[in-house]
Amino acid sequence: MGGKIPRHIKQKVIRQWLQGLSREQIAKENSIGAGTISAIIKYAKREEDPDIDLLREVALILKRDDFDQGYFGFAIRLQKVMEENDINEDQLESLMEDVGGYCFKHGLSVDKFIDMIHLTYNLADTLNIRVDKLSEYIKEGNERVEQNQREIEDLKREKERAKEDVKISLKDLEEYKKDKPLIERNKELQKELEKMKAITEYNKKLEWELQETRKQKDKLYIKRIECEQNLEVALNELESARKELEGTEFPIK
Repeated sequence: MGGKIPRHIKQKVIRQWLQGLSREQIAKENSIGAGTISAIIKYAKREEDPDIDLLREVALILKRDDFDQGYFGFAIRLQKVMEENDINEDQLESLMEDVGGYCFKHGLSVDKFIDMIHLTYNLADTLNIRVDKLSEYIKEGNERVEQNQREIEDLKREKERAKEDVKISLKDLEEYKKDKPLIERNKELQKELEKMKAITEYNKKLEWELQETRKQKDKLYIKRIECEQNLEVALNELESARKELEGTEFPIK
């Protein structure tokens, strides 16, 4: 009898039975007899799944505690995810407690906390660094920011000093424009002074040469006097000799 029933009817019967419905309810909804329902279940136990009674027992527990199949499916998926990521129940429970305590302490919703986790992960992924290195990276970034801020402050101070220097330079330039005629006249006087110095040095040289010439002249004068005196002496001696010669008689041979 069970083999004559369409396959989709049998699947619906098994699904309803696993959901915890009674044979009478299943028979009524599918417009078939309760005996047929029993036959379909018996066939499923023998040919399709020997643990079907265990599955129905689980379904009854879920129904009794007002859980639908979605909770059961979620539990299975969660267990599978935990196994794939090598997470045990103690770790998961500890994590959930920590998350709950953190959210309560800081007035955050769990959804907000999860968004923060996603943002943190995305940031680490964008920066191409590990999540556990993110705080160190942020610390180093803050230090770089502080260093840049100090450098910016130094540049600002340099800029202010440069402005003051420019003001002083402009002031000097204005004063120079005012004093330019005097400066030019001072330059001319300086040139004239240099000329006077050169003339003075030349005059000193001429005076020295004149003094040397006078000294030479005095020496020559003295030399001339000495020569004249010597000449006069020589002439006197010659005159005396001549006179002596004139009074001397030489024998005739």
